[in-house]
Amino acid sequence: MDLQGRLLRSNGALQTILGCSAADLEQKTLSSFLHPEDSALYKENLEALQAGTANSFETESRFHRSDGRLGWCRINLSRLPAHSEQDRIIFGLVKDISRWKRSEVDLQKAKELAEAMARTKSEFLANMSHEIRTPIHTITGMTELLLDTELDMEQSEYAEQVRVSADVLLSLVNDILDFSKIEA
Repeated sequence: MDLQGRLLRSNGALQTILGCSAADLEQKTLSSFLHPEDSALYKENLEALQAGTANSFETESRFHRSDGRLGWCRINLSRLPAHSEQDRIIFGLVKDISRWKRSEVDLQKAKELAEAMARTKSEFLANMSHEIRTPIHTITGMTELLLDTELDMEQSEYAEQVRVSADVLLSLVNDILDFSKIEA
């Protein structure tokens, strides 16, 4: 590019990325292809190169292809040393990172879905634990009342077994509730 940011030469890769021929790109600026929301930062960095306050910069930006599709690119621009003001040019590398950005978005969506599923699972476990505790407490309480009555040896053993089993079940439910609280 010249110091005004106009393209002087381009290779086949840039032509493919933008969907333009070399003749179509000549004397155009990269900013003319950039998304309006991203072009301000690009122009600010380009002005720093033009003024000589920066020697290079790198940015990621959305861009419009000639077919109207939107893509993402990483732009690296460097001001090259020259013998005279007329020789000053800017060298640039443009890389299409559209697939990487789409993968990044897909990964973020998958992460959010996994987090939502984990929250739902924890809420379900907590709710079920509370719902199961109530009848267990009733079984335990009623078994205690039963054990306080006149029972023969066999009935007493059976009632004691019910009480022990209810206590074990209550302990399991409490562990599940504690685990869901920790997870939350």
